[in-house]
Amino acid sequence: MESAALHPLSESRIEASIRAVAAQDADVAREVSRIGFPPARVRARGFTTLCRAIVSQQLSVKAAASISERLVALLDGELSAERIQASRPEALRSAGLSARKVEYVQSLAEAVTSGRLSFTQLAEQNDEEAIATLSGLRGLGRWTAEIYLLSAEGRADIWPANDLALIKGVQRLRGWQETRSAKAVRENIEPWRPQRSAMALFIWKLYGSATLDSQP
Repeated sequence: MESAALHPLSESRIEASIRAVAAQDADVAREVSRIGFPPARVRARGFTTLCRAIVSQQLSVKAAASISERLVALLDGELSAERIQASRPEALRSAGLSARKVEYVQSLAEAVTSGRLSFTQLAEQNDEEAIATLSGLRGLGRWTAEIYLLSAEGRADIWPANDLALIKGVQRLRGWQETRSAKAVRENIEPWRPQRSAMALFIWKLYGSATLDSQP
C-alpha cells in the first residue's frame, strides 16, 4: 500500500483543501471546529484494490474481510490478476465468492492481463474518462469507480454523488429538514470544486459523527 504521507490525498493536503473551502463556507468552518479533519483514505493502485471492491459489494465489512482472507490464502498470498485468471471458478467459489462475483473478478483479471485495462493509461485520463473506463467493466459501477479514483489514485475533485452518506451528511451540514436529491446536493456543493475529494472525506466523517451522536 502506498504511504499515506506520499499519497496525493495525504492528511496534510486534505487539511489544506478543507481549510480552503472553510474560508469560503461558514457551515464547513463551523463543523471543522467541532469535529476536526478526516484521516486519509489510502488504498493501493491497481488490480488488488478493484478486486477487493468487487468482493465487498453488498456485504458487511466483516464478511468481505473474511472472504478476502480466504481468497488470498487460496492464491498463496498473492491476489493478482494472473492468479485470479488462472484459477478454476469452483476454487474461487470455495473461498466464498458468489458465481456472479467469480465472473466479475475473472473478467477484471482478463481486462488487466490482456491490456484492455491499463492503470498507466487510466492515470492519464481525466476524471470522467477514467470513471467511464472503470464503470464500463463488468461488476464495477460508477460509485466503485469514483471510490477507487479517490482512495487509490488520490484524485482531488471526486464527488461520489449517489453515496447516501454524503447526501445525508450535506443535509446535516446545511441544516436541511428534508432530504434533497443527489443532483440538488451536487449543485449545492459546486463551489467546493476543485477540493471535492477532501470534502467527501470530511462529509463522511461528519455523517459518522452524527450517527454516533444519535446512539444512546
